[in-house]
Amino acid sequence: MATGLESHTGENASGIREGFICPICMEDFVTDDKLLLHFEEAHDTEEDKDVLQAFKDFLGKAKKILKSDNPFEILEKAHSKPSSQKKQEHIEWDPQDFGVIRSHWSDFRKFRSNRMDFYAAETNKLIIRLDKIVSCLPSEATKRREHEQSVVTWVNDEDVQLCPQCAKSFNILRRKHHCRVCGTVQCHQCSQFLLLSFARKLTNPSYVPALDDGKDKIPNPPKRLTHAAFNALKRTGSTTSLTSLIDTDTGEGHIRVCFYCKQLLERRELQMDSRSQNTVIAELYTELRKYMEKGMELMPVFLKMLESFSQGESTYNLKDAQDCRLKLLKIAEYVDGYSKKIQSLGIDDEKNPTTGTALSLQLKIRLSAVNFLKENLLGLPNLPTDEQLMTLQAERRQAIENRIAREKKAVFEKRETETRRHADGHRDFEAVSVDRGWGVETTNIRNVNESDDPMLQQMEIMQNYIQQARRANRYDDVVILEANLRDLQVEHERLRSQPS
Repeated sequence: MATGLESHTGENASGIREGFICPICMEDFVTDDKLLLHFEEAHDTEEDKDVLQAFKDFLGKAKKILKSDNPFEILEKAHSKPSSQKKQEHIEWDPQDFGVIRSHWSDFRKFRSNRMDFYAAETNKLIIRLDKIVSCLPSEATKRREHEQSVVTWVNDEDVQLCPQCAKSFNILRRKHHCRVCGTVQCHQCSQFLLLSFARKLTNPSYVPALDDGKDKIPNPPKRLTHAAFNALKRTGSTTSLTSLIDTDTGEGHIRVCFYCKQLLERRELQMDSRSQNTVIAELYTELRKYMEKGMELMPVFLKMLESFSQGESTYNLKDAQDCRLKLLKIAEYVDGYSKKIQSLGIDDEKNPTTGTALSLQLKIRLSAVNFLKENLLGLPNLPTDEQLMTLQAERRQAIENRIAREKKAVFEKRETETRRHADGHRDFEAVSVDRGWGVETTNIRNVNESDDPMLQQMEIMQNYIQQARRANRYDDVVILEANLRDLQVEHERLRSQPS
């Protein structure tokens, strides 16, 4: 069964014929056998044979469908079979020498640079217009519209019948509004708004809203307009529309723009923010390096105090050493925590996981932090207890007394045999190491009166110096200052005990 238009036979251009019609001569043969016989006798060319074979396949499928109990299954197999048996197109590539590669990077870079230049030029035009609009924006609605039209030429309302964004026609309810930056027309639902603070930020990168003295704010901002109040407003166009001038939520002035212009301007703002702000990994690494430097600065001080205690010296205070050790342990916790955060950045992000060079960098930072902890902060030696320190100091005093006794005995034995030439002997001078020094702050010292005791004033100043030295981890200076303080206290007690 076949159908065909009668325009091929010239009888009726608008009718449709049905039956066993020859697709070439458009003649009806009533039965399929007569149609096949006619096709084999009258159409014996190569092209006609292809048509005949396709026609035979078509008739065979039709018979199977008519005889089958489930014709839909046969149709599904017929549709899926050509896709599975589709021949792959053979592409003959030109012979390629070993080591020669094909690269489309130059074409891609050229296309991308042209596209980026286009968007950059368009955005720069919008910012220049925005700067002209915002720089001397009048507060009155009528003057403001004249100023905006003097900067940007608006599209004629009569030339636009449909909204370019939603393709809806304009009417008395769906009014026409112009973008103040490009001048195009759109409806109120499709138009966007830019706050004046946002516009000034784009036109002046050094703009700070807090220092603007509130000139973008309205002195008495209107409350959110209700439906009844909005309908009560006089419909005289966008020249006096409050929503076109003021953001009802914040009370700040704004300007109307289209979606395309706002998208370009917001993209430029993101670029400005990305250049001025550090990434998360940079901020974490900065904190990590800060604590590592603190640990490197404090570790030699702790080891020096520990060596002094192990030798039984009383130069340092045990409580200061314990505080120093707690600071080092806290630094180790911070270094370990920040390095773990850097290592886990973006790993759990299913959409944009960290891979490649960024992941390798994070792992190397973690490995560097672990090596730092192993070499410096992990396994800090314990400090001696009070009893152990007293025992070490007693042993040191006993060793010093024994050494002094031996030296006195040796000097006494040699005194008779030594001559006077040893009295003026040469002295060995040790090399003097210059320290960069440390100064105390005098701003925190309270003002004293002339009537106060000078000795008490000196003692109070000395105590303040000792506190500053402890906070700066200058424990050597603490020892010297404490010795001076004890001397002052002894002298003060001596002066008090004397009769006046």
